[in-house]
Amino acid sequence: MVGAYVTVVAFCACLESQKALLYYALYVAGLSLLLTTLDPNLLKTVFLSGMGTILAIAYFALRTRLRSEERRVGKECL
Repeated sequence: MVGAYVTVVAFCACLESQKALLYYALYVAGLSLLLTTLDPNLLKTVFLSGMGTILAIAYFALRTRLRSEERRVGKECL
């Protein structure tokens, strides 16, 4: 389970657009739901909530990074 979290965090850090992150988040959410369907014991763990939290944090981090980049580029143009 930890390996799945690390992989998702690392991949999310490489994405550079909100659209790409949205598609990846939907893919990961779908796979996570499929995995919990195949192994119902995962419902007794924090797997789904942890994956959701990671994806939410990745979204907010990317949004902040993109806004900072826009501000930096805007200041350079002045």
